[in-house]
Formats: sequence, structure tokens, C-alpha cells
Amino acid sequence: MTTNRLMCRFLFISATVLTVILSSHQFLTSQDSNPISPQSAGKAVQHAAAMATRERTAQGGLEILSDTLGVDFGPYIKPLREKVRTNWYRLIPMSADAKTGKLAIEFSINSAGRVTDMRLVSSSGDASLDRPAWDAIRLSDPVPSLPSGFTGSFVKFRFRFYYNPGLAELDEGSQHLNGESGEHARLKHKLKESELPKYPDSALASKIDGVVRLEADVGPDGKVKTVKVLEGDSTLAEASAVAVRAWKFHAAKMNGRAMAEMVRIKMEFRLEGERVRAEVVWPE
Repeated sequence: MTTNRLMCRFLFISATVLTVILSSHQFLTSQDSNPISPQSAGKAVQHAAAMATRERTAQGGLEILSDTLGVDFGPYIKPLREKVRTNWYRLIPMSADAKTGKLAIEFSINSAGRVTDMRLVSSSGDASLDRPAWDAIRLSDPVPSLPSGFTGSFVKFRFRFYYNPGLAELDEGSQHLNGESGEHARLKHKLKESELPKYPDSALASKIDGVVRLEADVGPDGKVKTVKVLEGDSTLAEASAVAVRAWKFHAAKMNGRAMAEMVRIKMEFRLEGERVRAEVVWPE
């Protein structure tokens, strides 16, 4: 009898702890249109087990696609990624346990913390897998405002979702599947006018303007190693390459380690006002 009472007391305490955990989970995902309702101890245990299964079944991670203008987004990415993943795990159907698939969704977050411009860029081919991922991002809106030091109007992200990933997917997206976020190389600070290419006098005299596209190899130390011209007038391209070679970057990272990355740069020369604009982009 004593043993039975102790066992009952243990089960009651365990269920109570689980209920507290799940109540906290409900608060964190309060943006969901279908919040978790109060559960019995038995349902709480079942839900906790289901969430553990979801975590084994589904893995994914977040990466930045646009220029962060020298701002470190590391502290911002982690809670954003966890919010999306928490919503995702709650929405995955039980049928996904026996399915495999991967997809990617791109979206932007504006300065006020609103999710915009969602786009399914790679489908799993199964709506029952695509839909929970899509809704996980949608229900995470709004999110915290972008970091105070960021002067841009939005940042573009890509979230990759994997269901029961195999070895190929693990190799392909290891930086995402182990809980880390891949991060592109980014300029150390917003470019000053003195760091932009000077509009060549010969181009002004010949009334030449247009777009120059370049590819720069940024090393693990953040320095530009080589610059290759992909498109544009040769005179404008030469001036652009000279300027880019002097730029300093925060190196790209994978699993927290610095690595080399090829970045693409767009230079726009306009005769009106003798203006030059620069933008760092990345291959899709």
C-alpha cells in the first residue's frame, strides 16, 4: 500500500511539472490562433511525448539572406528560430512520422517586427508537410523589432525544414540541423562615401553609366582575396574592383566557425548626379 501511494504521488508530481512546462509553452506561442487548452495530467504526458517525437521527426534552421549592414544578428536569430520551431512542432501531423521531405521558405521581417513577403521557394511535394512549416512562420508574426543598430528597413531570411532527414540531407544542411544558423559574410560597417568607387573621369566624359556585377572571395579573416567581374563596362568594372578589394567583412560562419564565402556585389553608376551605389548580395 505504501509503495502504491508513493508511486501515485510521484506520478502526480511528474504530471504537475509537465503541466507547468506546457503552460509556459502556451504563453510563448500565444500568437497561435489555436492556443493550447488546459489539459489533464494524462493529456499533458501524451502531449510531451508527442512534442519529443516531433523533435526527432523534424529538424530545421534559419539563415540570413540580405545585408545586415554590419550588425550582429546572432542574438536575434536564436529566439526567432526557436519560436518558429516550437510552432512547427505543434502543427506537424502524426502522419509525418512515416514521411520524408524537405522544403524552404523565405520571408522578410521589417523594422517593426512584422513578417512579410513569405514565399515557398522549395516544396517537399507534400502539402501535409509544407503547410505546418508555412503556418509555423505565419503564426510567429509579430516577432521582436529588428536590432536597434540596424538602419535598414527589413532583413530577408530563409528557413529550411527537414522531415526525417537522411544522410544526404544531414550533409547538405548540417549547419542548420545541429541547431546552429549559417550566416553569410557581411560588411563590418555601412559603406562610407569614401569606400565607394570613384566615378571614372573617362566614363563621365564618354557618358557611360550602368550596372557592374562582381564576385568577391571573402576569406575566413574577413578580407577580400580576389575579385572577378561578371558583368558591366570595363572602365566602371575596374574602378569597382579596386574599391571592393579594400572592403572589410565579418566572415561567413558555419557551426560557429569562420569560413570563406563567395559574395556577389552590385555597383550602380548613374550619370545624373554622378552617383554610385553598392549592394552586397549572395547567390541563390
